[in-house]
Amino acid sequence: MKKLFTFSIILSTALAVTGCSSDKTASVQANKTNQTSAQKEATSEPSTEVPSFDDNSLLDVKKLAESGKGFNSGEFGIGSSIEDVQKKWGKPSAGPNSSSKEATYTYNNKSTEFKVTGGRITTISYYGSDLIQFTSKDILSKLGEPTNSQESEAKTILTYETSGGYKAIFICQNNGSDEYKLQAIDVVK
Repeated sequence: MKKLFTFSIILSTALAVTGCSSDKTASVQANKTNQTSAQKEATSEPSTEVPSFDDNSLLDVKKLAESGKGFNSGEFGIGSSIEDVQKKWGKPSAGPNSSSKEATYTYNNKSTEFKVTGGRITTISYYGSDLIQFTSKDILSKLGEPTNSQESEAKTILTYETSGGYKAIFICQNNGSDEYKLQAIDVVK
């Protein structure tokens, strides 16, 4: 009987507290709806979603590269400030170990890496795990002959120059057979 009485007191206290907090939640939600889109963007967390890389993405890469952007680099392209990336995407998973002019900033949650010189992006790399479903033969079939290609026993590199003066570089590695699987895509000037 005593346990039942104690339980009912705890339950009524929890319901009272919950009732009070729901009023507070409603006013907080009302305030949030009055925020401007710029305020919402500034307070929102950066997206950690990595888009799916499918058959059409090969063409998307070439088109994005025309304006100096990588597959998952969003609004950032070659020449963008790494400070702007950090403001929007937050702290990188891995950053430079020293304050040298050349540095690499890795965002594992976006499968994207930026090589930077003097605070400006010089190379954008995308290395999503779903790239491996494509081979160098798939790339050639979809995009045609590259501007330049380099092949060794371990690696094939296919370079496509774009009309924008940028290059999309597809890096494929040998997986122990005649197949060269796509590992990464770089966009450079």
